[in-house]
Amino acid sequence: MINPKYKLNSAVVALILLSCFLFSQSLTASGNDRYWVFFADKGNIETLSILKKEEIVRNQLSQEAIERRLVRAPKNAFNKISIVQDLPVNTDYIEVVKQIGFTVHQKSRWFNAISGYASKEILDQISQLPFVKSVERVKKFVEKERIQNTPTIVPLAPGRLYESFDFDYGPSFTQVNFHKIPQLHNQGLSGSGIRIGIFDTGFNLDHPALQHLRQAIIAERDFINNDNITKNQPGDPSNQDDHGTITLSVIGGMDEGELIGPAYNAEYFLAKTEVVNYERHVEEDNWAAAAEWADSLGMDIVSTSLGYSTFEIGEDYTPDDMDGETTIITRAANFLTDRGVIVLSSAGNEGNHNWHIITAPADGRYVIAVGAVSTSNSVASFSSRGPTADGRIKPDVVGLGMNVYGAVSSNQGYGGFNGTSMSCPLIAGICALVLEEFPDLTIYNMVKIIRKSGDTPIPNNDRGWGKVDAVKALTVASSAPAPPTAFSLTDAGRGYLTAHWTNPIANVDGTPLDDFDAINIYERGILLTSFTRSPGDTGRADSAVFIPWGTNLPYYVTAVNNESLPNESTPSNIVYSPLSAPSNFSVKLLGHDPLGKHTTFGIALPQPSPITITIYNMLGQKVKTIFYSGRAILNRLNWDQRNENGMQLASGIYPFRVKTNFGKIDSKVMIIR
Repeated sequence: MINPKYKLNSAVVALILLSCFLFSQSLTASGNDRYWVFFADKGNIETLSILKKEEIVRNQLSQEAIERRLVRAPKNAFNKISIVQDLPVNTDYIEVVKQIGFTVHQKSRWFNAISGYASKEILDQISQLPFVKSVERVKKFVEKERIQNTPTIVPLAPGRLYESFDFDYGPSFTQVNFHKIPQLHNQGLSGSGIRIGIFDTGFNLDHPALQHLRQAIIAERDFINNDNITKNQPGDPSNQDDHGTITLSVIGGMDEGELIGPAYNAEYFLAKTEVVNYERHVEEDNWAAAAEWADSLGMDIVSTSLGYSTFEIGEDYTPDDMDGETTIITRAANFLTDRGVIVLSSAGNEGNHNWHIITAPADGRYVIAVGAVSTSNSVASFSSRGPTADGRIKPDVVGLGMNVYGAVSSNQGYGGFNGTSMSCPLIAGICALVLEEFPDLTIYNMVKIIRKSGDTPIPNNDRGWGKVDAVKALTVASSAPAPPTAFSLTDAGRGYLTAHWTNPIANVDGTPLDDFDAINIYERGILLTSFTRSPGDTGRADSAVFIPWGTNLPYYVTAVNNESLPNESTPSNIVYSPLSAPSNFSVKLLGHDPLGKHTTFGIALPQPSPITITIYNMLGQKVKTIFYSGRAILNRLNWDQRNENGMQLASGIYPFRVKTNFGKIDSKVMIIR
């Protein structure tokens, strides 16, 4: 439904549509360029309660996506901002725009926009609609020079040189051994149970290295043609699926004696986002749509060998925009990481060019940007450097990106390839192996683990934290405290909860937890409070009282040590609050010291509501007003017994009024000095 503030009744809408239809009869319905139409809001859905909005959002997500958000997101993935971002685009707005003459290509709930085609005249009409925020051209990222060798078969040295490993890696041994991946394979890690999204040009699953994945492909989507076919199809250039086939084989290939990727046993989601003709390019709307698809289906990891910096004539991104929050693609990647998806991106192949620095979306704050090195561990000249425009170190790490062995779609053979497009899937595969062993790692911990597993402890803008060592990554993850166990919650009364748990006695690797420092309590995936502990507290049953922010919300606890990276365990079991929403609006004093300096108001609300507390003197003059966004719980509001100017109030009786959506209640307090 169209937001009533725009005052567009059905007659007005009909008149707009009729006039625009008549005006557009002589105009071209679509052009070669695509455009964004950004909407001002999402209509009446925004007026619903936050709980109803969250229910709508959860119904759009798979169970895997919900669980991933709760466990891995670096902050509350169901906060008010993210919930509004996740609400669907208003269908009435879309319908009005379509009837004017706009042909929709993609929809984006995160950007509250649609992309598509229309003539300039129609776009001008659309831009005047009251619910349209802006109309902008969809930017096209272009890679005019692909860094890769002519595909050739790399000869094997005589004999099997790696008898200690479970597989015959063939020529791919160089790249996996460079990162000590076979050692993790020997431990039984293969990416099993990890859901990986690959964003690229297309994929040839008939290749011998990829045939085993046919049963492991959970979903495919072509965001160029808006269908579910990611292999070459009529109208595609013959080399459309070349690049995607290579990158997929590097991370997930399995053709023993030829090529084995790090995560050969993972589950995969394939997104065809990039066009190949005279150049390789991607429109930002396709990538953003793929990102939303990845989130909703519950992917754990997204690997994108993107790394574009060049734009078509007329585009306006510059190196100054590589600040982690400007380009649509980077912002979409940030939205993914905000929701607990581990995103890895090629740093880019701009090291030899004027652009030089990393490219979108590698500039994202939690995006793991991967540069390229040679087998001698020297940074490749083409590998994009840092820093970001806002001064952060990039790339995060480096991987082998020269003569990487991969599948050739055109001849069903193999070849050696160069580029950060090759190093990125190798490191993404290592992330999958670590996540398989420690499935509850948060985004924040994974970024720290991968950085700390590098060989450059003092990071720089050529190689970041350095070459990733898979064995070291697993060891770093193991050095975190084991999670607390037997976590439960009980009602402590007066709006409090008591958390109960058993402290860990050791680290994940079994070594003593002799640096135990704290217990963190998380509510809906965001840190709520922390309680200091010491090594003497390890192994014992423990508890703490805290103030929750709502009812029927999920909680978990983690253990923290005082070392550098990582310093926090994976979450305990998740428990929902036993508190229920109050049945009625009521007010009472939970704490009042008439001789002291504080008063605590307890305000029970059956549903969320703004709270206003107005305090008066005996002359009826206002001395203090307190505003609060109330929750469906016993809300606790503290007052320091001072007026609006910060002055301590004199002795006396002070009436107060509490006003909410459920009415108002008057009472009074006494202060004695």
